[in-house]
This record gives sequence, structure tokens and C-alpha cells, in this order.
Amino acid sequence: MSHEILLLFRRSHLVRALSGVALVAVSLCALPAVARAQGAAGIGVVDAGRVFQESDYGLSLLADLKDLREKKQVTGRSLQETAKSLQDRIEQGRLALSPDKIEELQKELEEKVIELQRFEDDAKREIDLASSQAMTSFNQQIMPVIDIVGREEGFTLIFNKYEAGLLFADETVDITEAVITRFNEQHPAPTADAEPSE
Repeated sequence: MSHEILLLFRRSHLVRALSGVALVAVSLCALPAVARAQGAAGIGVVDAGRVFQESDYGLSLLADLKDLREKKQVTGRSLQETAKSLQDRIEQGRLALSPDKIEELQKELEEKVIELQRFEDDAKREIDLASSQAMTSFNQQIMPVIDIVGREEGFTLIFNKYEAGLLFADETVDITEAVITRFNEQHPAPTADAEPSE
């Protein structure tokens, strides 16, 4: 007899605690009767946010995003300090510097302010894109794992624990730990001597 296993899983959006919706449907054949008895009519839940924050793969993605943000912050602070230094020179030299020199410094300051604004806009776009790509990658890797765990444990429905209107779920139907364990098996943390990804 054929059965359908519907994995209702919210797509994640980093920094916003996973939002948006993804629905995956796969066929499950010859499901054992004992497996169908799991949970309430074979219903399970997964805490997608916890999987992202605790799995080796998710932690690796978070580390990469953190590194990117920190690099952008360092560059941004350097540009801010340069602009502030120019502003200070202008304020301190109004009486000592010639009008032409003041005008030159003001023009240079305006250019630095524009450069800073452009950098901040570009940095935000780059971080947003990297976050989106990270979540796309996470979703692509986690869905097959949830599918495998759902099949093995005999669930017919799996919901994202804190999304899709779910207000309560008994801990006995929470398969998050099993998903994290299987996810780490399939996607272990990169070793120190591993080649960096392009």
C-alpha cells in the first residue's frame, strides 16, 4: 500500500529566525504498521531554527556570515575614521588655514562621505545576498535529511515546530535531535586542513 509523507517545512531567512514557506511532498511505499503508530497519526515536528544553529553545517554557514560582517565593519570603521579626521581638520583649521585649503578639505570630506555611503549600501547588499545564499544552501541540504528521518521513523506529516500556525507539540513527536544527528553525519564540520570553498 502506498502512503504520502508531506514534509511541511518553513524556509528559513537568516537573521529573521527563518521565515517564508516551503512544501515538499514525497512518496512513501509499504510503510510498516508499527511505524504508522508513531506520534499522533504519524505527525512529527522539527525545530528548523535549532537545526540551523546547532548543526555543523549551519554553524559553518553562520561562521562565514559572521566573518563577512566583521570584515565589512572593519572597513566601514576605517572610512568613518577618515571622514571624522577630515571633519576635525576643517573645524580646527578654520582660523589657521586659507579659504582655498578649507574648500579643498571640504571637497575631500564630501567625497569620503559619498564613498562611505556607497560602501555601506554595497556591504548591505553583499551581506543580504550571502545570507540568502546561505539559507538556500541550508534548505537544499536539510530537506533530504528530514525526508530520510521521516521515512525511517514512519511519520506521515512533519511540521516546522514554531511555524505554520503550530501552537503546541508534545516533545515525544519532536525529531529535531534525530535530524541534527543525521545532518551532521551527512554534512560534517570542515576539518582545519580542508580546502577553502570558492
